[in-house]
Amino acid sequence: LRAHLPIRRAALALAAATGAPEPDAVLFLFAEEADRLAHGLTGWAELAGLVAARRAYYQAWRERREELPSFLGTPAADEGDPVVKQIISAGWCGAGSAPGETPRVLRGLGVSCGTARGRVRVLRSPDDLASLRPGEVLVCEATSPSWTPVFSLLAACVCDVGGMLTHAATISREYGIPCVCDVGSATRDLRDGDEVEVDGTNGTVTLLARPDPVR
Repeated sequence: LRAHLPIRRAALALAAATGAPEPDAVLFLFAEEADRLAHGLTGWAELAGLVAARRAYYQAWRERREELPSFLGTPAADEGDPVVKQIISAGWCGAGSAPGETPRVLRGLGVSCGTARGRVRVLRSPDDLASLRPGEVLVCEATSPSWTPVFSLLAACVCDVGGMLTHAATISREYGIPCVCDVGSATRDLRDGDEVEVDGTNGTVTLLARPDPVR
C-alpha cells in the first residue's frame, strides 16, 4: 500500500497535467510510456488507442473474477517450510467446494474471535456497500479502507482471501466482530439471505438456513 498510493497519485497528477482523456489513463501505461509522456515525447493522440485496448483487456478479466480459482495447483506433500505450507494448504487457502455443491460448513482462518449469526450479504464491489443492512454478515473477496465505515453495521465478516494482518481482520478486531478469512469460495457458495453462523475463533462458517428461491 505504501508503494501503491504514491505511484497512483503521481499517475493521476501526470494525467491531469497532460490532458488525459480519463483521470486514470496513465495507470494503463508502462513506465517507459509514462516517462515519454511526461517529457513531451508522445501525446494522448498516439496513446489513446493503446489505453483503450488495455482498459478493455483489464475489464474483460475483471468480469471473470468469480470463475477464477483463488490459487493454482496443489501444495506438495513434502513442502518443508511450515509457513509456506500453511499459506498454500487447502485448509488455509480454502480449496472450496466442487461446482454445484454447497457445503454446510466452510473453513478458513479465524482472524477475529467470537461467534455471531446473521443473514448473508454478498458484495463484490465497494459500489454496493449502501445495500448492507444492520446485523448482516458481509461476504466478499476482501476489503480495503473504503469499506471501513460499514463495519459498525456488521454481525460478522467473511472473506475469500486474507490473513491476520489484512484490512478485514484488523478492522473486525477493532469493532469486536467475528471474522473468517481465506475461505476460498464463500462468495460462490453463499448467497444473499442465507442464515449463517460465523465462528471467528475456530475459522468456520456454518450454513444454518437458505431461503427458498423466488419462483
